[in-house]
Amino acid sequence: MLRRIAIGLAFALAGLATLVVLALGLIQTGFGKAFIERQIALALAAPDGAPAEVEGLQGFLPFDISLARLTLADRDGTWLRLEDLRLDWSPLALLRGRLHVLALTAGRIEVLRPPVSEEVATEPEPGEPFRLPQLPGSVPSVVIDRLAVAEIALGRLVLGEPAAFSLNGQLVTQDEGRSVMLDLALAREDEATARANLQARLELDTQALDLAFAAEETGGLLASATGIPEAGNLALSLNGAGPLAGWTGNLEVDAEGLARTQGTLRLAALEEPKVGLVAEVRPAPALVPNRFERLLGETVGITLDVVQTAPQALALDQLRVVTAAAELTGRGRIDLEAETLSADAALDISELAALSDLAGTPLAGRAGLTLRASGAPMQPNAQLKLEATDLAVADARAGRLKTALDVRFLRSLAEGAPALEVTGDGGLKGLELAAVPELPLDDLTWRLDAGMAADGRLRISTLELAGGEVTL
Repeated sequence: MLRRIAIGLAFALAGLATLVVLALGLIQTGFGKAFIERQIALALAAPDGAPAEVEGLQGFLPFDISLARLTLADRDGTWLRLEDLRLDWSPLALLRGRLHVLALTAGRIEVLRPPVSEEVATEPEPGEPFRLPQLPGSVPSVVIDRLAVAEIALGRLVLGEPAAFSLNGQLVTQDEGRSVMLDLALAREDEATARANLQARLELDTQALDLAFAAEETGGLLASATGIPEAGNLALSLNGAGPLAGWTGNLEVDAEGLARTQGTLRLAALEEPKVGLVAEVRPAPALVPNRFERLLGETVGITLDVVQTAPQALALDQLRVVTAAAELTGRGRIDLEAETLSADAALDISELAALSDLAGTPLAGRAGLTLRASGAPMQPNAQLKLEATDLAVADARAGRLKTALDVRFLRSLAEGAPALEVTGDGGLKGLELAAVPELPLDDLTWRLDAGMAADGRLRISTLELAGGEVTL
């Protein structure tokens, strides 16, 4: 009985080996390679029917694979060309439990323009917020000796001007698959004006990341990409190490002619995805109009914390922007699936004199503005409050100004022009006019009830101004 089973297994294995040999032989033929080319082209065809082109599949498949050309298109024509692709790997390394890629290369990758997006109206599917998948404690041993693209040609529609780059790198796993190391280098080839380097090490057992990234550009790409002629050289670096549950990196950006930024970037992706930034920005003096100089000062401080709490929900836990004469704070939540919004913001201007150049008239005093919004994102209700003390506008002065407005949208902003109602009241105390030394009244109050229809028609039901015994 056992002899029969052994003979049967031997025949089965022999048959399987024969099929593998036949299949391996078939894909070396012109017919087999042409069949594979057609299947790749069908798989890569655009959703709108624009075909992909695959040409020149060569090599001893599947161990040494070369492809002469791969072209992708959309409804506007070709947008991507890849030439001289090659994958060379060692099957013998599998016997030692390792995937060893000797070379993964491309002679040329040409991106003529961004692809046309195919928007398909579908109902959002329920899901979880984006987060990194649960990382394993280790991965199979993988080595990529050479990862290279001789030329990456980017068209004018990509960066604002044509540019050509080269890419080189390698990937290695260490410590029995518990550590993954990646090294990449990008350099501009048509002009020696740009380069970027990335070194990263991911520790799978401790779920920690060590990252060093640096890039610089001196050939005018920043001006082309931003459309600001004053923009010059760009230098950027991000260096950090720590657990993925609370990764922290030091960020430095020097955009000549625009701004210099130094700060700390915080990322968390294992639970609720979080992004945090604490930075100091120094705008370039030539970029800041004179009328804003006193308001902004030399530096702007920024603190930001954002959390994705659901697939279509974001929470702004903290926003703080500090300038020489003002401070903006805020927080809020938005859920697009539930169609809810809540937000609070406050702007404190410690010295209104800093706005004099912007207003075109002398100002003095201190002012604070608060905003509270709630309701549907496209049809919110808002309450605004403005308070000012020791106020001076040209030759007019007031000890205190206080006003409040309620704004209610009557229909969704997605339906077109807004329709809204505005109600409010306020008061002014200690009014003084230099042109009228003996002003008969120094306190004023006002009330407003107005609205605007979607066709632009205004409605004013109440507009009342009162002071002393006089009411208008």
